[in-house]
Amino acid sequence: MTRIRVPRAALPLLVYCKTNPAKRDDACFSSYAELVVFLASFGYKVTQGRITNMTSDMLEAGPEPIEFTVFKNQGLFSQVLLLGLSVSKGHSIAKNEQALAAVVETLASAGAAELARSWAKSTPESFLFELVDQLCHSTTSTP
Repeated sequence: MTRIRVPRAALPLLVYCKTNPAKRDDACFSSYAELVVFLASFGYKVTQGRITNMTSDMLEAGPEPIEFTVFKNQGLFSQVLLLGLSVSKGHSIAKNEQALAAVVETLASAGAAELARSWAKSTPESFLFELVDQLCHSTTSTP
């Protein structure tokens, strides 16, 4: 069964998940799967979709790897698929859950690493505001 792991760099960000027992009052992600897809999307922006020779440091537990069906059941599969298609530049990845999971993990790891650096320079109270400001005023273009 295909599973997608949470990046280790995302540990400080888990408190923004509503399913986390230590969640913050301003938690904005309804699940770990939603956070992972956001991190992967942010990672795509950071890497400009280029993931060759990248390594991923992923958690094996706490939280547990997320079953691929969870992404489908939560309506996140279309984003996973678009990320996979964008990175692979081909359609064969659409039927390969293992390859899609690897793309999402790699991109999520890149996104989490970048956001963890921002989080370390911020306060938990202002982090989300700074993130929104960064996303809304970004000048980074994708290829």
